Amino acid sequence: MVDFHQLFSQSWAQRAVILPKPLSLNRAVDKFGDTIYFMLSEHRDEAVATAFFNQTIDANGLPNKVVMDKSVANYAGLENINMLLMCWQD
Repeated sequence: MVDFHQLFSQSWAQRAVILPKPLSLNRAVDKFGDTIYFMLSEHRDEAVATAFFNQTIDANGLPNKVVMDKSVANYAGLENINMLLMCWQD
């Protein structure tokens, strides 16, 4: 059986993108370091973090664990998703 992750991770390409103004990049990566979802936004706040987690879960399912930086916005966004999931289960 072919290990596709090993096959495709042996080469990669980098593309430079010049943006007209500073943007925030939110990126979800899997345990292999591969990007599974990303979102560009003009702000880094609770609303953006909540939208990012919501869209990432919609596209990839619920994760077993989330590792993130110490951003207050990311923590608040994840807490919002946890509250929504708890309300949805009831």
